[in-house]
Amino acid sequence: MAGKSDITLLVDGVDESDADAVELTRLAGVLAKRIPRLCELRTVYDGEDLVPGQHVPQNIRNNAKSRAAYKRNLRLASVNIARPMVDSVTIRQRPNGFRLLDDERERSVDAEREWRSCRMTLKARDLFAQRNLYGRSYAMVCRGGGKDYVQPLSPWQCVMEPDGSAAIVYGYDDLSGVESLTIYRLDYADDGSVSGVHSRVAQLESGSRSIPAESDTETIYGVANGDRKGDFSFTPGYKWVSEVNRNWDYAAQCGTLPIVGLSTADGLGLFEPYLSNIYRIAQLNFDRTCVMMTQAFRQRAFKNFPRDTYEENDIAVQEGLKKAGDKIDFAELYVANPAGLWVLPDGVDVWESQSTDVTPWTTALQNEMKQLADMSMTPFGINSNDTGGSASGADLKREGVLFKAQDLNERADDALVRIMRMALVLDGKTDAADEDFTTLWLPIMPIQYSDPASAASQLNGIVSGDMIKRKVLGWSEQDIEDDRRALDMQTLNGTAQSVAAEQAGTRDVDDSFDALAQAAPGTTATVESNDGIPVPQVAGGGE
Repeated sequence: MAGKSDITLLVDGVDESDADAVELTRLAGVLAKRIPRLCELRTVYDGEDLVPGQHVPQNIRNNAKSRAAYKRNLRLASVNIARPMVDSVTIRQRPNGFRLLDDERERSVDAEREWRSCRMTLKARDLFAQRNLYGRSYAMVCRGGGKDYVQPLSPWQCVMEPDGSAAIVYGYDDLSGVESLTIYRLDYADDGSVSGVHSRVAQLESGSRSIPAESDTETIYGVANGDRKGDFSFTPGYKWVSEVNRNWDYAAQCGTLPIVGLSTADGLGLFEPYLSNIYRIAQLNFDRTCVMMTQAFRQRAFKNFPRDTYEENDIAVQEGLKKAGDKIDFAELYVANPAGLWVLPDGVDVWESQSTDVTPWTTALQNEMKQLADMSMTPFGINSNDTGGSASGADLKREGVLFKAQDLNERADDALVRIMRMALVLDGKTDAADEDFTTLWLPIMPIQYSDPASAASQLNGIVSGDMIKRKVLGWSEQDIEDDRRALDMQTLNGTAQSVAAEQAGTRDVDDSFDALAQAAPGTTATVESNDGIPVPQVAGGGE
């Protein structure tokens, strides 16, 4: 990092003794420098990356018709490989709630309610999608949305120090044309512990944005494809517009900034290390498309044609369609159409171009895709033609994606815990700052119940039922709780039915004795079984 003397501060009226201004200037430079790469990643992910125009021959670029055809090929050659590389991992990251580690009930009611009131199931997935695409994503815990305290921040507007000690957020007001940079910093006590958090806002009336918005796809695609300038920077002239804000007690209690960052292991998007592979695949596909296009119709030529003008004895001249001496329009004379008949002079041969075999391009594409799949551990369908369709081969291909998802879940857990801990404290539950939480996840891989059911039966009596459901069957805590309630209800219903049946049997016996007591005087009453109901009979009675 350059020394302080090399820094031109963005904030006017201050010098290098203003640590907030120095840190704001440095982080703003990091944010602006990252924008071109964000444009490139977003463009590749959207499938809008094009083969550079300079790869098209100069004579074709100067021809309007050919230029239009090749421009279409540029669009057709784009292969969206990045999206499945990101989405195949993101869709397997499924948070399912929050757990208090020292809670005997396995779940924290307060944490669960806070998770749901902040709509974290959906927001967490948005954070994962941006983190997997750009390498980083951010969320801010603050007041202003009722009970919804969590606000996702895009890496297009936020950047943070790797140690989490400072962060800035960029904003632009379209109505007033004012840019703002807000810096958040931790305050430390003499012993190195966090003693507080403060923030300051600097503004500049610029009339336009210094960096593009995430929604400005026209600028983003233009920068990535070389059609627009890709150098971004912030202009000095900002002014502090507010005093130091220290109203971040809930964050200070948790020992963190109100902004929390999620990152991959190296801070890169999941496909960012493989951009060169993706570009090679696009180039190969472009070359193949151009070869196929130019050979869609065969070229023909006449060899040894004696002349290029009409003569008096030509049929067209004799019929008055042409005049002697007129140039022969071979395209008009020899039209290629079904059942067309050509009249050729003696000694003239017809030459016809042959198609170029595009198999080498196709083979190279397949090899590049396989190489990319192996390096990035992404199970592209291109590999399915040489696996023999074995189940073990399919499991092996999925294994890399599952491990990536598991690793990213574990890395995200700390950030999610800090987010929810601050939300709980902000909601008035101050004890949450000192409690241990963890995120609950749905299974990364959908459960197939044939093998787990066999494993569960073998573990029965060795491991508790709840542990089998959690570790073997992959049930969430909510699933276990719902199953427990359902079993309790079944037991209660079964007990009620047994009691009702027993009471009904007692009433039947009482009715039988009443019938016997009512037998006619002077007769012998006997009881015979008739479908289980005692019936009185008269002894020695005739018809």
